Amino acid sequence: MPFVILLCCRVAVIALCGAFLTVQPISAQIVPPTGKVVLDPAVIRLAEAMHLPEVFDIMAEEGRDYGVTLEEEMFPSLGGAAWAADVDRIYAPERTYRAFLRALSLRLSGNAALPEMEAMLTSDLGRKANMLETTARRALLNKEVEEAARMRFEELAGQDDPRYHLVASYIDANDLVEFNVAGGMNAAKAFYDGLSAGGAFDVPMSEDQIVQEVWAQEPAIRAEAETWLGTMLTMAYAPLTDAELRQYTALSQAHAIRALNSALYSAFDDSFRAVSRDLGLAAAKYIAGEAL
Repeated sequence: MPFVILLCCRVAVIALCGAFLTVQPISAQIVPPTGKVVLDPAVIRLAEAMHLPEVFDIMAEEGRDYGVTLEEEMFPSLGGAAWAADVDRIYAPERTYRAFLRALSLRLSGNAALPEMEAMLTSDLGRKANMLETTARRALLNKEVEEAARMRFEELAGQDDPRYHLVASYIDANDLVEFNVAGGMNAAKAFYDGLSAGGAFDVPMSEDQIVQEVWAQEPAIRAEAETWLGTMLTMAYAPLTDAELRQYTALSQAHAIRALNSALYSAFDDSFRAVSRDLGLAAAKYIAGEAL
């Protein structure tokens, strides 16, 4: 189901400040934080330094586009305004961002490295790079811009351009492809879980069947992750000098940033597996209705 891939890659690629992440197995279930989680002001400042409130707004726009594609491919002309309202509710930034902050606070609150994380993110280079990442993410909402950016990335790759290798080194140093693949597969599994639980299939899929279906998508998810990362980061970091990009790559390997991104990965994985499952449950209503 290729319509899952691009969304999952875009969700997973948010933590761009230098993720050093271990690929997790496909998660069997979603376990949201229980009890009251106090939002740590230091964690909120980190999220704001990474422009995450704006990124969640961008993701809501991506979600609307994804919802249109989902309806066209799974239940053509059956969703209408009701489906659009479901998608808006599921991707509402005030909902998704709050859930993410709770998950991130659960992992980072009280961490002794929080001041170091904030100092790195608010350094001149940290501010510049994070702004460029967010600006590129928003620009790529435009399909023509995205196509041009992809063509530029492919051109640099085909020419074996030194700039291509600098961006590739950043991606490799931070395991960002593996991060995207793991996040994309976990989100895809959660989507299938929602479809199955919502009655989209005549015979509910077993856990093994869902896992097998998701693993069958792994090559396509990986290919899209590689292209998306190269496209976005080539565009985002174009204003950086070669020296700045090398420095940013080195910064991303600092222990504090690696710890931050490990927490970011887990928080995004938790919150967006929940989003994907909700989307599958909502879609199942319309698919089941089509079968009646």
